[in-house]
Amino acid sequence: MNDIDCGSIVNAATRLVEMIDGGNATQVWQRASSVGRQVLDAGAFHEAIIDSGRPMIAPVSRQWSEVVRYHVGAGDAQGNPPGLYVAVMFSTTFAGQRTCDERVTLRLDEDDAWRLVGYAMR
Repeated sequence: MNDIDCGSIVNAATRLVEMIDGGNATQVWQRASSVGRQVLDAGAFHEAIIDSGRPMIAPVSRQWSEVVRYHVGAGDAQGNPPGLYVAVMFSTTFAGQRTCDERVTLRLDEDDAWRLVGYAMR
């Protein structure tokens, strides 16, 4: 399995959530992996972020808490395309001390570039 540079992965994931903070969810979607764009169109991606209850403002603080690398093989039970994935989890606090967990999932695309395939907030 390929080695990954966790620092670069965390930096890439941080840039993506900072773009979302700035109201640029559509640009984030445009830069996403084709795998992710096949699941949700730009409008649905933006609505999913809004529906998650995520404030569309910069947070007071954001700290990464975990980086998980995993490989999906052919015939995945959940229908995910085969490949190498990495998930970065952040603990994020917004104004009013509302704290949430954000998860940014990236996939190593065929051109060896890490691209977004998922974003979730809980």
